[in-house]
Amino acid sequence: FVLPNGEKIVCDNIPVVGNTEDDQAQNIVHFKWDAPIVEDPDCAFDKVSTVSSGGRAASKDPRFREDWEKLKLTWLEGEDQANVKDVLIEFYEALIDLFDSYAFMGVQAGEGEGSTIGADDFKHLMIQCGLLTGQEGGVIDWSPTIKGWLCEINPALFSTSRLCLQQRLERYQYLDLLVRVAIRVSGRTQDGVPPADEAVFQFIKEVLLPVMDE
Repeated sequence: FVLPNGEKIVCDNIPVVGNTEDDQAQNIVHFKWDAPIVEDPDCAFDKVSTVSSGGRAASKDPRFREDWEKLKLTWLEGEDQANVKDVLIEFYEALIDLFDSYAFMGVQAGEGEGSTIGADDFKHLMIQCGLLTGQEGGVIDWSPTIKGWLCEINPALFSTSRLCLQQRLERYQYLDLLVRVAIRVSGRTQDGVPPADEAVFQFIKEVLLPVMDE
């Protein structure tokens, strides 16, 4: 044992080996492991979700379960859907905080009841992210691309004969649009590169979250 002043001593209350007279004595301490040690140090681990504790809480959030049941990402492959779901779980709280902030502003303005945001709010978010064509570095157009997605998500509400920006978006529609935007912005190829979940993860982390912190 080494004392705070640097002096080395041997404790007589635990086993000692060596000769204390020639300063070669040492203590022996046997540690008890909480888990058995396998013979193969390169053991294979089960593949489990890497969702954080916050993400695990979101997966039990009734709002997320409700949103996911409505969120039909049929335009993605089955495995991509499952992987994107993990990413949405991971960032669900932050994404919904952003949604709620727009919804609250809508209530103050006499629009909606706090459970929806306007299509104009989503367009404002895209502008804040600097993503729309016409902005410096913008890579996605509002019409026909995003407006077309709005019509695809809910044809009854977002018909081309109605004023698009006056329509309301529910949470699951907002999440659907974010996934579509993320994949389009990533430049994903027909071969699926980058993977959908990676595209969504990078979009949220590198584009959305910095905007939220401003």
